[in-house]
Amino acid sequence: MPKFYAQSGSRSIIISAENAFEAATKLVDHVMDVHVWIYGEPTLSEDDRRAHLAIESLLTMDTEINVSIRGEGRSDAGTFQVADLVHDWHRLMTATAIMFGQMV
Repeated sequence: MPKFYAQSGSRSIIISAENAFEAATKLVDHVMDVHVWIYGEPTLSEDDRRAHLAIESLLTMDTEINVSIRGEGRSDAGTFQVADLVHDWHRLMTATAIMFGQMV
């Protein structure tokens, strides 16, 4: 698997991935994984969870993720919108929480 450099704001990773989209998705997962607890918190509504993720992503990342195969600070492999990736991550975490009975 090729090695990618994914960067958004002050957050970055160097990771093996099948493609640039997967590398960008892995950066979002790396940044947002500390917020998985919101899916097991019964007092939070769907809107609360979305708002939490929106705020946290704005605090830790820029609006885009740049992915490169040549090094940090480049986007030769692609540029991806953080909001879209966080939305997809949220849908995956919601489905996973429901599947494992963590959420109603």
